[in-house]
Amino acid sequence: MDRTGVRRVLAAACAAVAVSACELGRGPRLPTGLVGTWSWVEATGGITGQTTTPESTGSEMALILSSSGTARLLRSGVSPRVVSYRVVEMDGAGGPVWEIRFEPSLLAFETQTATLPRHDELVLTDPCCDGFMWRFERAR
Repeated sequence: MDRTGVRRVLAAACAAVAVSACELGRGPRLPTGLVGTWSWVEATGGITGQTTTPESTGSEMALILSSSGTARLLRSGVSPRVVSYRVVEMDGAGGPVWEIRFEPSLLAFETQTATLPRHDELVLTDPCCDGFMWRFERAR
């Protein structure tokens, strides 16, 4: 191969790497409708199988997920910190499910399984048998 051919191959390789780097820089593909503000409705589970609600605890919570990968959990209007999160898509029996990894943890665990049963409902599930299932509705 002559010098011109080598240059063409190198130019094509550089272009392919540049396109790949741009794709990697975009971050995770977020599920449609995940980003936004979510109001806590109930949590069920724990070792006793209890159900808690804003009414039963006297405390409201709102989960705010941004498109830039930051999350906040407001408890009665107070947000103690902002954490980062990333989303990993997994195959579920009834369709796609996502694993949300909060760094550091926002609820009890760093990792939660997330489903969107309806466009206005988000369910986060703890990764252990006596964990909780947290149900949120899109804030209005």
